[in-house]
Amino acid sequence: MVIASTKSGSELFSTFTFWPGTGFADNLSDLNAYRDGVYWQWMGNSALYAGLGALLSACVSAVSGYALAVYRFRGRESLFNVLLAGVLMPPVILAIPQYLLLAKAGLTDSRLSVLLPQILSPYGVYLARIYAAAAVPPDVVEAGRMDGAGEWRIFSRWRCR
Repeated sequence: MVIASTKSGSELFSTFTFWPGTGFADNLSDLNAYRDGVYWQWMGNSALYAGLGALLSACVSAVSGYALAVYRFRGRESLFNVLLAGVLMPPVILAIPQYLLLAKAGLTDSRLSVLLPQILSPYGVYLARIYAAAAVPPDVVEAGRMDGAGEWRIFSRWRCR
């Protein structure tokens, strides 16, 4: 893809595949001229959604997975089974129900409508729970509580190990 971006239209299929072309500057000027440079706005939106979505998804998944692994509460296993069902379900099946929920909430034409399904990922929560269950010994959590550490401090000490 990167090498193809350096080729002109005539060079694209007539030259050796892995050899850069001579049309890179022309391609960039065409890209800037296309609808007054809207491509760069599209590129920024993609970077924003991918970066912010990944960051928020990692944070939400880490906290949720830690809570499912460390805390004992009624319905924990049932909640984990529902989470597993969400992991096993193809995302295409959920597209229309997600749209209907977002439309009912009035979020159809907003950035949140793109970010929310990405942030609330059952697969990320599942992976974080498996990691936390293996990496966080219950004795250490209890020792931290006895030493006066809050739940957030205990979590923050173990999140990156």
